[in-house]
Amino acid sequence: MPTERSSAIAITSSLRQWSVGTLTLPVDVEPYGPGDSEYTAGQRLLCRVRVNLGSCFIDYVVVDGEFATAPFLHVAGKAGWPVVARLKDNLPELSQAAERRFRSRPPDLEFRDGTDRVQIWDADDFDPWESLQWDTVRVIRYRQHHRNGDIVAASWLTNFSSRQISRRCLYSMAKSRWHIEKTKVSTMPRTAMDSSIFATTTSAACSWYGC
Repeated sequence: MPTERSSAIAITSSLRQWSVGTLTLPVDVEPYGPGDSEYTAGQRLLCRVRVNLGSCFIDYVVVDGEFATAPFLHVAGKAGWPVVARLKDNLPELSQAAERRFRSRPPDLEFRDGTDRVQIWDADDFDPWESLQWDTVRVIRYRQHHRNGDIVAASWLTNFSSRQISRRCLYSMAKSRWHIEKTKVSTMPRTAMDSSIFATTTSAACSWYGC
């Protein structure tokens, strides 16, 4: 018998009190089966969250590269939410264009994040791929140098313009996905495959994991 899969949403409400940190509450689950996918299930959930919670609860959406598809990005845009999405090899033309441009120039910003040194490259004039109905695509790439010598590098795409969001803020938005991912793993039911959306008071993060 085919295993039914589900797409889940949880809300992370930041309760800024003296002794209370972050509270994570599951909000919704969208099952999907054969012939369906985590992407379409995620889109249905995103629409439902928009209807049930309104637009003021979430300011932007942070998604893993698996969700950096035109249909999902368009659904988020229709809901009124800008997107910060991980840029991976599933978008080869954009990924390669960003790599060529950024490797030939010094970083646009360097700063300290705790004990780490962070370098950021940023450009907001990349062409959207054929099916993406954006005027332009902004890409940032960061390299995070840890004290032990390890380097973490990642690229992200967004429809936030450089006038709307600074490089450092965009870096923080992108990094927030990892915090939400850790929260998800510790709080959500571990089904065979979950496509999950987590929302903070300022963002939603979509990702997937297999168990």
